[in-house]
Amino acid sequence: MVQLINLTTDKLQEIISEALKEQLKDIHSSENKPLPEFITRKEASEMLQVTYMTLRSWHKKKALKAHSIGNRVYYKLTDIQEAMKPNYYN
Repeated sequence: MVQLINLTTDKLQEIISEALKEQLKDIHSSENKPLPEFITRKEASEMLQVTYMTLRSWHKKKALKAHSIGNRVYYKLTDIQEAMKPNYYN
């Protein structure tokens, strides 16, 4: 059965526009999954209350992964939070 709906072109454009906005919003939110948050060596040392040398030592022992970008060193915030848990290094 065919049902006819009486719409003006302006109303049809508005309906299509709203539908497209909603679809684009869904696509945009799914594409923008949060990337790992990185913090600087200074921020990591302050959070863990250790020196840069200790961070470097933990990196050498593979207890904490460091990421180098150019001549800068970064740490994943999730790795730092994990390191802050009790008995992490024992």
